[in-house]
Amino acid sequence: MNSGDQADIRFVQSELLKIRETVHAVLMSTYHAWSNTLTTNQDKIRGLRYLLYASFAGILLSSFGSIRVLARQVRFGRDLLAENNLALDEVKSQKLVLEQEMEQRQQAVAALRDSENRFKDVADIAADWFWELDEQLRFSYLSERYQEITGVDPSKVIGRGPKDFPNWQEQNAGTFERQVDSMNNRQAINDVEMSFTAGDGSERKISISGRPLFANDGRFLGYRGVGRDITGRVKVEQELMAQKLPRRRPTPRNHVFLPRRVTNYVSRYKHCVC
Repeated sequence: MNSGDQADIRFVQSELLKIRETVHAVLMSTYHAWSNTLTTNQDKIRGLRYLLYASFAGILLSSFGSIRVLARQVRFGRDLLAENNLALDEVKSQKLVLEQEMEQRQQAVAALRDSENRFKDVADIAADWFWELDEQLRFSYLSERYQEITGVDPSKVIGRGPKDFPNWQEQNAGTFERQVDSMNNRQAINDVEMSFTAGDGSERKISISGRPLFANDGRFLGYRGVGRDITGRVKVEQELMAQKLPRRRPTPRNHVFLPRRVTNYVSRYKHCVC
């Protein structure tokens, strides 16, 4: 027997004791009142006793019924409390699960943010700017560093395609047409070096790379790629090539080239008298 059952028994016993004391007090007061007036009539006293006993029995029976109802209500309340405790435990467990899921989600978001920052740092090192073309091969996006590197306002480029810049096309005759053909054939562009006029009028050398984009259903979405300013690298390469080229002596117009064997023979015997 658990503590809850023992508490219910004590409660019922206390209620019975109260009822018994009340009934006893009522019976005794009634008995004394009638006994004082009917002491000479034993039959009436006997009948009064039977009446009192019957009343007492009725009171006890009704009390037992009330006690049964009370006990039933107590059991119902105890069962309801137990169900509430189970529901509370379930809510606590669900809360714990939700807290764990929230913590895992926060960790995943933090890891994703770190990954994005890491990718951005690597991308900034690997490329000077990013660009995107839509399905009609028009510029739809240029990263923030585009204007910083080229000196050209992106608003003058967005919405226009490579063919809308005739000067650029003239600067890169041949190369430009080949890359446009590659885009029309949805081919990748890999480190294509092109000339470019910056915003300050200076000529720059840039390198362009890009990949075609497709939807899940195979529909062409455009291109996405990177651009790099390689002006400094090209200049250094040209200077190194110039240093490696041998310097040829100016040749007189009347100089006649002879085979090496003949030249050696003449220089050996030029002082001899034949």
